[in-house]
Amino acid sequence: MICHLVLLLTVVLALSFLQYKQSMARHIETTTRHKVELVLGLRSFYSFAIARNEYQNTQSPLLLQYLKTQSSLKWLVVRGTSDDGVPFESQYIDEHNRIIRTFYPSNFLQRLKKLKISARTRQREEYELAKTSRIQMTPILQKIRFQQGVFYDQSNALLYVKINTDNLRGGAIYACFDVSHLETEDQEIAHLIVEQMVMLAITLIILSLLLSYLLTRPLTRLAALMSHDISKIDAPHLPGLNRNDEIGQITRQFSNLILRVQRQVSELSFLGSIDSLTSLYNHGQFDQALNDIAQHHQRRAGLILFDLDKFKHFNDSYGHPAGDRALVQIAQTTRYAVRGQDRCFRIGGEEFAVILQSCDEYVVRDVAHRLLDLVEGLAIAHADNGTSKNVVTISIGYLFYDPAKGMQTATELYQRCDQALYRAKKQGRHQAIQAD
Repeated sequence: MICHLVLLLTVVLALSFLQYKQSMARHIETTTRHKVELVLGLRSFYSFAIARNEYQNTQSPLLLQYLKTQSSLKWLVVRGTSDDGVPFESQYIDEHNRIIRTFYPSNFLQRLKKLKISARTRQREEYELAKTSRIQMTPILQKIRFQQGVFYDQSNALLYVKINTDNLRGGAIYACFDVSHLETEDQEIAHLIVEQMVMLAITLIILSLLLSYLLTRPLTRLAALMSHDISKIDAPHLPGLNRNDEIGQITRQFSNLILRVQRQVSELSFLGSIDSLTSLYNHGQFDQALNDIAQHHQRRAGLILFDLDKFKHFNDSYGHPAGDRALVQIAQTTRYAVRGQDRCFRIGGEEFAVILQSCDEYVVRDVAHRLLDLVEGLAIAHADNGTSKNVVTISIGYLFYDPAKGMQTATELYQRCDQALYRAKKQGRHQAIQAD
């Protein structure tokens, strides 16, 4: 009898250990799949950004907030080549709590000399941080040996993921995740074996009650989760996810479904804030940003509204495809003309807006007049633009808002600036008028 009991305990121990190994392998597989899907969700966005050598949207607060919500993400590096053959590099590291551009053209330091001292200092700091981060990150990426786009460093509890981008000249997204929660599985083996041994001594009645308990509670939990906010469900760590039974299958299917929906909701939320033609923020984001300025009573800001002079005539003369190309060029020029913390919007057909954060009156005026010169400098032919010029020009209305001198609503700010734009049009176009 004792021999049989020892044999039975040995079998139970062996089965318990096998079950643990299978559970561990399944947990690693589930975690890896989740991280790969997370990076895949960013591929379309970064492929577009690399192709156009577009850094503005890759440094947006919305994307930064999205990456920060991925608590296990330690860093994310994007490298590639634009359609024009220009290297593109961007990097997010959680300890810096920011997204930085890590590739700069060789003449960048010379261009810094043309900027004001405040802007020069800030961009010089960003340049030095990018240089340091790039030096530190390059050898790390070179040492990683990816297999099918994944490498699990068990000794350091790190999971590396590499996803190639879809742009013409290629690129890749590299991500590093903290998967230290997998180490806790090793500590569970002793408890699992003990539990299996104790189960031999449980009577049929208690075993029946226990089975009922194990079936009912997980289903109740899943049912309760269905009424929660889907964005707050921790899908990779649902109770019962590693169970090797029907409840485990249901839980894994539910987890995969939640992950797909969360990814799609996140993508739609981000893409819904961007104008598809120019990649600037859209009118909805403009309304929200303007309301934020009006509600923050301690923040000084600037608002610039402008549109293209006689753009309908341009479309009639040169065609709508040419008009679209002109809008894209002007959008790119607008991003170039403003500071890194400022935000650019397309709020209508040929209407654009810029919101300048934490600035003074001189900065707003300088940006407005810089826009006038830069757009004219594009030399986009337009024989009938209502001015003495034969190129596409813009008319601008701008204002500086200081809450300390009197509070205003978002509607009032917009109307003041729009009236200034109207006066610029009425007085002959191709000029910048400050609001009263």
